[in-house]
Amino acid sequence: MLLSFNIQNDVTPDGHAPVTAIRGCKAEYSVVQKAMEGSSDDVAAPNCTQNVLTFGYSRSSVIGLFAGAEVYQHGLHADILSRFVEDSATQESFSGTIVAQLCTGNGRGSDYSVGIISTASDRLPFVQEVIRTWADRRCVSGDQEEWITVSLRVPVKANDGCEAVAKRCIIKLADLKKYNSAKTFCNTLVPVQKVCCSAGTLPDPIPTANSDGTCNTKSVISGDSCASMAKKCGLKAADFTKLHSDSKFCASLMVGQPVCCTHGKLPDIAPKPGKDGSCAAASSIEILSSSSI
Repeated sequence: MLLSFNIQNDVTPDGHAPVTAIRGCKAEYSVVQKAMEGSSDDVAAPNCTQNVLTFGYSRSSVIGLFAGAEVYQHGLHADILSRFVEDSATQESFSGTIVAQLCTGNGRGSDYSVGIISTASDRLPFVQEVIRTWADRRCVSGDQEEWITVSLRVPVKANDGCEAVAKRCIIKLADLKKYNSAKTFCNTLVPVQKVCCSAGTLPDPIPTANSDGTCNTKSVISGDSCASMAKKCGLKAADFTKLHSDSKFCASLMVGQPVCCTHGKLPDIAPKPGKDGSCAAASSIEILSSSSI
């Protein structure tokens, strides 16, 4: 069950506490599970640019998620949440308390913070207080250890120069150039371009090849174009073009033609000799007379 309430009003069982409205809605597990098994783009797609506060309740556990606007709109919270779910699933019980946080620091505000907490369902007031801590640009205290390393990324806006991007990253200009070391970086910035605000590399939006080096494919049907094929593949047009850079590719699409949707080469579907050296046999085709149609 998903919950929604004001984090500024304390949630306590004490009858003298202020009245707090808690709104809830049931979620179909199979649908949620299918979404988590889908592409990260589906999970990460933002619908606003505000800080996100979400609470969930299931059986004996309650979970809270805080994602600052900057990390939310670029999907970083989805990567962290997926890893959190995987690691939590290895625990024998969810009744303990687990907290993961990318906290404010190094000049970062709550917009660049993300935190997840999972604990027993009777500790909802504690979860509320933790989420409020993150929203107030503070960190949860206690014994901590390094969990995972993440790279913060921000998009370039129109007319941005390196100084503006560095300011949005809340880092020094020298650090921005260190994290994005291309010699022409500052002279070639374009709108929507993503840059690194920390150590690390930008992720490749194109999925990797299969283990045998082949690509995943989609078949062309009547009326298809490169634009529709890119949509079928779940890729942006520019990324689809990277996979099919031949200038004549889009003009020569044929019905039934397989196209790559990932890195790798097209599978070899040409007929092969049998293991005994015999040639590949042609499939029999039944020809119907006009009278039998």
